[in-house]
Amino acid sequence: MSNPSNSEVSKIVNDQQADDISSGAFSFAKLNKGGYFKKNGILFHRIKILDNVVKRLVVPKGRRQALLELAVDQAGCHSGIRRTKERIGLSFTWPSLNKDVVE
Repeated sequence: MSNPSNSEVSKIVNDQQADDISSGAFSFAKLNKGGYFKKNGILFHRIKILDNVVKRLVVPKGRRQALLELAVDQAGCHSGIRRTKERIGLSFTWPSLNKDVVE
């Protein structure tokens, strides 16, 4: 996979900063709390899964629906709520992830 261009990084940073739900996570990242951190200005969340530290992108509101649709399409069919949350949660997160997958 190629590295994202500066304009792509800037778009993600701008989308995250414009997302009012992410504002609390940015505060946590500044304090290095709650598993949140910034890399190249992009907000991530660190979590431990099966003894492995996983760094997940905090997805801004405007990009969530496309990600949900992609997760379902990649499975070839809807594989259930739990598996969809797990698939997305390995690389991405956002505050309403569980609720959004259910809906």
